[in-house]
Amino acid sequence: MSTTRRIRAAAALLHRLTPHVDAIEDELDALPQLIGAGSTCLDVGAKHGAYTLTMADAAGPSGRVVAFEPLPGPRRVIRSGRRLLGGRGITLVPAAVADGPGHGTIGLPVRRGIPVPGRAFLTSRADGLGSNAGWRHRTLDVELVSLDGWCYAHGITDVDVIKVDVEGAEQHVIDGAARLLERSLPTLLLELEDRHLDRFGTTAAAIVRGLVARGYRAAVLARGRWRAVDAPSTTIRNHLFWHPDGRHAAAMRAQVGSV
Repeated sequence: MSTTRRIRAAAALLHRLTPHVDAIEDELDALPQLIGAGSTCLDVGAKHGAYTLTMADAAGPSGRVVAFEPLPGPRRVIRSGRRLLGGRGITLVPAAVADGPGHGTIGLPVRRGIPVPGRAFLTSRADGLGSNAGWRHRTLDVELVSLDGWCYAHGITDVDVIKVDVEGAEQHVIDGAARLLERSLPTLLLELEDRHLDRFGTTAAAIVRGLVARGYRAAVLARGRWRAVDAPSTTIRNHLFWHPDGRHAAAMRAQVGSV
């Protein structure tokens, strides 16, 4: 089986599982519809690579997906999947994304001796544990990069889609991608939950206002369709932001309708 067919088969399996497995988000089905062949996508906080895989399938062999994941356990899963499936268009970066380069610490919560990477966050930029209060944490030293800096250093000038799930540090990622947002107007999928954002001194409403000020429009996935919103949802955590002058404007107008 060719590399493309292996990745397609794995992505199809994820899509089939989406309605039946709570840990697989509904947006995993919907986001690839906005990714054309040859797209460049960034997966920030890639975890075990579900979005990385589905974006690689949508972008095809001429596309590129860069997965940023600072935790060694999830990175091993992505690396093994890439080796098994032959995902040559997938680049794995062992770093946490922030608003600038440097070094920091990740707090990896542990429950009953089992690491919970889905709740790990950048403790060196946070004020306390916040939503993770009461959990025991392991501390890992990590390299920090910004999207602007990393992409510039690696010759990436245009980006189509950026997915961000960093347990509250989303604003730091946005701040470190100012040039990319201005130049490329990429579509963004951000996890926004006040319970996580609070430890970084911001709110979902503040992030939405900031992106709207840049000309972006917001939507959430509800009943299988993107729905325009003027304020962050309190029941849906993933928020899509698209720009009317961006590459996906026509597709979003068709899917969201009048906004």
